Amino acid sequence: MNNLQNTHELINTNNGQAILSKFEGFLSLEEFSSIANTTLDLARQKSISDLVVDTRNIKAMKPELMEFLQSEWFPMASAIGIKKMAMIMPLSAIGGMSVKRANSETMGIQTSNHKSLVDAVEWIDSNKIQ
Repeated sequence: MNNLQNTHELINTNNGQAILSKFEGFLSLEEFSSIANTTLDLARQKSISDLVVDTRNIKAMKPELMEFLQSEWFPMASAIGIKKMAMIMPLSAIGGMSVKRANSETMGIQTSNHKSLVDAVEWIDSNKIQ
């Protein structure tokens, strides 16, 4: 994905707002980390603790992207107060396996996998943090 515009939007939930982040195609580490870190910047600025991550059109995740998530992104997300992350899973089986593997260690952030935006938002709305 060469155009990184339109990768984020605020969505309304019954609990307030969540950030919707979109990842598409085969992303370089620079592209992926830009989208991921912008998500955290927005969450910090807006005091939002719920994320919806749309990976429906991601093809696969390279090992360096998974390493970035585990070693940098999840610790930062946890530190700024991200509580819940609903994943809209990739349409491709390979993409789905990559995303599941990348999100295996989430630093205490509750995650859930979904097939649609509606399902993801319903989970955000219904899932109470213990």
